[in-house]
Amino acid sequence: MRAALVILLLVATSAIFQSRSWGWQTTPAAVAALSLLTLSGALAGTSGLIASWRSARRKTRIRPFLLNGVAALAALAIWLNYVLGEVAESQGSALQRGLLALALAWILSPFAGLALTSLGERLARR
Repeated sequence: MRAALVILLLVATSAIFQSRSWGWQTTPAAVAALSLLTLSGALAGTSGLIASWRSARRKTRIRPFLLNGVAALAALAIWLNYVLGEVAESQGSALQRGLLALALAWILSPFAGLALTSLGERLARR
């Protein structure tokens, strides 16, 4: 159920971003804000799935932490690359912006992994 909700959210928001038939243009700030909400929902759903996969006899949290960290690293790198491309499009090359996005995601991913592990445990209890 959660996975279907996350997929529906991703499909709906990507259709909104690409639609120009409504008569209004989305600003880059609105796209960044909505994509951040989509990213948060997708990571929350993924953390719930990861927590439910953990076996009951194992009390360690290292596997869920690492899996959530890897998921957060990839998602944050893509999102930060998009945001940096919109904010600083005239400064630096695309490679420099991509490497900066990867560096920022690398710094943030352990904290996001820890938060997502706790969130996933709460979601898996329900």
